[in-house]
Amino acid sequence: MVGNSVSRKPVAEPQPAARSRSWSASTPAVCAYRAKTGSAEADGQATPNGWFTASRGGVAAAGLVLHGGHGGDSAGPIVAAVLKAP
Repeated sequence: MVGNSVSRKPVAEPQPAARSRSWSASTPAVCAYRAKTGSAEADGQATPNGWFTASRGGVAAAGLVLHGGHGGDSAGPIVAAVLKAP
């Protein structure tokens, strides 16, 4: 029927931010990571606090590194270690 057809395309799994070089998700069909990274300044500090949150399956973890700069560089490796732990 014209006008009622729906096109469904597979959606690619999100990948970790490009700056979080310390870890990478494997093939989405095998293991899917979901992550968000950022930085936050408090009281005009020179270097922002770095934060990173991610989940894998039913497990979520978050990390904050005071004066850590970009979260993918500072907190990312910590969160990745938690999610990769046996």
